[in-house]
Amino acid sequence: MTPDSRVEDVFFAFTAEPDMAPETLRTYILRYPDLAEALTDLYHEFATVDLDLMVVETAPAAEPAFEQTADHIERIEAALSGDGLRALARALRLPRDFVAGFRDAQVRPGSIPLGVLKRLGDFAGVGVLHMLAYFRHAAGIRRALAFKSDHKPKPSEIMDYSDFVRNLGLTSEEAFALAELEHSDGSD
Repeated sequence: MTPDSRVEDVFFAFTAEPDMAPETLRTYILRYPDLAEALTDLYHEFATVDLDLMVVETAPAAEPAFEQTADHIERIEAALSGDGLRALARALRLPRDFVAGFRDAQVRPGSIPLGVLKRLGDFAGVGVLHMLAYFRHAAGIRRALAFKSDHKPKPSEIMDYSDFVRNLGLTSEEAFALAELEHSDGSD
């Protein structure tokens, strides 16, 4: 395991924690003292993003934090659906089902490689932390919307990224494009 992949694994595990509390941060700092500063920064960024998402649900439209967060959500939703979904799938050289899996919150956020998160965020015009926050909250939002259907809602299965990719049945060209994406730094 390279040092970069170790750091990436630690950050992914940290962001996948169900309870982003000070105790969680303290536990990770004790385990990984060399990453204390970066973990603290990530914790504070995540806490800010989570607070902004709570503002979306309760604040009047005139508040700037609401508009900014709503704009991020709209950008992500536009990138992961309709014409955005098709354009993103073409740009990534991957099937539409790959992008649709993120739209439908089928992938556990902490298991998504950094290169994939960066590229999705770049396409949507938002940062990695906004993407992670969106994915963390998308499942709950989708469940709430399902109750407006005429049929009993079925919970969608949330799976690790590797299982999700394995189920896509990618061609060799698509698998090569995905490998490039996963190991990139998110830039072109």
